This record gives sequence, structure tokens and C-alpha cells, in this order.
Amino acid sequence: MTKEKETTLGKIHPKRTMFFRVHVGTAKNSQGSYEMATNAGDSAPIVESKKTGKWFTLSWEDIMNMAKDADIDKKDKVKK
Repeated sequence: MTKEKETTLGKIHPKRTMFFRVHVGTAKNSQGSYEMATNAGDSAPIVESKKTGKWFTLSWEDIMNMAKDADIDKKDKVKK
């Protein structure tokens, strides 16, 4: 059994966690390199840190909650 750390949104999974995934691309910046993928089952985003081997997953429910927190349902004010 692997330990998973719950963050505010999403989960951190330990090195060598197996996911049935579809590779989307690689992102690189001054902090490192990351594999970007989606879960083959539900297409939810998955990110792997090439530096640590840890994985981060974010569910569609978390993404929906983030959108709500960012006021996606708030109507724009119409300027007259």
C-alpha cells in the first residue's frame, strides 16, 4: 500500500506509483522537467516531477471546485 499525501486540491503520490496514462507532453522550466499526462480512465490530469519521481493528480471534481471558487458562475456586469 502506498502513502498518498492529500493537498488542498489534488494528491501527491510517491515515486514508482503506477498509472494507466496517456502522455500529453513535457514541460521544462528553471526548476525542473515534468511529464504531463492524463489518466486513461477518466482523462484527469497527471504530472510527474522528473526531479523527485513523485506524481500529482487532480480530479475533475477538484477542477470544477476551482472553477467555482474563481467565480465561473458569476455573471459579468454589463457596462451601459
